[in-house]
This record gives sequence, C-alpha cells and structure tokens, in this order.
Amino acid sequence: MRSSFAKGTYFVAGVLVAVAVVAAVAIGAWDHDGSRATAIQTDTTRTINVSGEGIVSVTPDVAVLNLGVNIRDPQLATAQSNATTAMNSVRDALKRAGIADKDVQTTNYSVYVEQDYNQPNQPIIGYNVTQMVTVKVREIGKAGEVIQTAVDAGANQVNGIWFTLEDTSSAVRQARELAVTDARSRAEHLASLSNATLGSVLTISEGTSASGAPMPYPAAAAEKGGGAPSLDPGTLQVVVTVSVSYVMQ
Repeated sequence: MRSSFAKGTYFVAGVLVAVAVVAAVAIGAWDHDGSRATAIQTDTTRTINVSGEGIVSVTPDVAVLNLGVNIRDPQLATAQSNATTAMNSVRDALKRAGIADKDVQTTNYSVYVEQDYNQPNQPIIGYNVTQMVTVKVREIGKAGEVIQTAVDAGANQVNGIWFTLEDTSSAVRQARELAVTDARSRAEHLASLSNATLGSVLTISEGTSASGAPMPYPAAAAEKGGGAPSLDPGTLQVVVTVSVSYVMQ
C-alpha cells in the first residue's frame, strides 16, 4: 500500500509539472502573439511638420507716452508734497489737452534716499520722489503737442514713446491666413520632394506678436517753450506664426 501511494504521488506530481510546463508554453505563445498583434496595430502614420509665417504691416493709430515728475528736497514731506503738486498740474494740463482720465495711468511712485557716503555716518542729505504715468493719445497726430503740454505743466521726466494699434483683430486675421497658406505651401513642397501627397491636418498651433518698441525721448528735448516735437509713427508689423502637422500619403 505504501508503495502504491508513493507511486501515485509521483504520478500526480509528474502530471502537475507537465501541466505547468504546457501552461507556461501557452502563456509564452500568447505573449508573443500579443506583441506581434500590437506591432501590427501600431499607428504608422507618416507626418510632415512645418511652420508658417504671416506678416501684415499696419499704420499705428495710438501713441503711448511715459512721463512724470522727479522732485528732490532735503525734507521727505516737502519732496512728496511738491511731487504731488507737480503731478496734479500735469494731469490738469493733460485733461485740458483732451486726454480722458481713463487714458492716464500711474505706473510708478518711488522715493530714493540720498546719502553722503563720504561721511563716516553716511548722513541723509535729501530725498528724490518720482511719479510716472502712461498717457494714451488717441489722436496720434497730437502726440508731440501732448508731450510739450506736459513739460510746460511741470513734467521733467519723459522716458519714452511708442506707437500701437487700438484694435489688432483685423490685422491678426489677415496675418493668420497668410501664415496658414505659407505652412501649406511648405508642406506641399516637402511632400513633392518625398514623392508623396499631402493629407489632412493633424494638429495646428499659433503664436502672435506685434512690433513697436518704446523710443527714448528725453525731457530736455521738449524744454518749456521749446515748441512741440515732431514725431513719426511709422508702421507696425503684426506677425502670426503657425505650426502644422499634416498626414503624408
């Protein structure tokens, strides 16, 4: 009986081992088949990725000025008071020149302490108070007159002027159309060089910019009573770039 039981045990164990081996082979075959199926189903779409650019030149219709006052005094309270008085005078003059309150915005108010660094204890010898505003001039031809008006009213800081477009939407649309046309032309050329044809668009993205950096304009150029400066707005460039991915057939 012991011998039969032992033989039976060995037989069952052998069957289990055989089943395990068969199962392992089956699983391995399934894994390999699955891998092959995945490789076959992998997306092998060929693409052409290009960039296009559209540029539209426009005439500015708004001038933006950056101007203000800088007042120095040995006493901080006096410097602040005088700066406020001077800035209020400038604001009143701008309003009389036709500049609306909504087109004047404070951009900087700072206090700088002056010290005598040649003395051992570096005493405070004065205070500089600066207040700056940006002024939007919608009648662009009057920008020079507005600068002179501000200077005559007490502005002694004119840090720059730049020209812009109030509404860029139309120019952006035109530039976008040019950019997309440019991108497609590039893609078609690449496809023809590759003995292929151009398919549908897979993805597209856009970037927009407009030129027009501030021009420095020192207040000394518009001294009191010196006459309004002559300004040339020139042109602006509205630029749209697109990145497009096409199917290549």
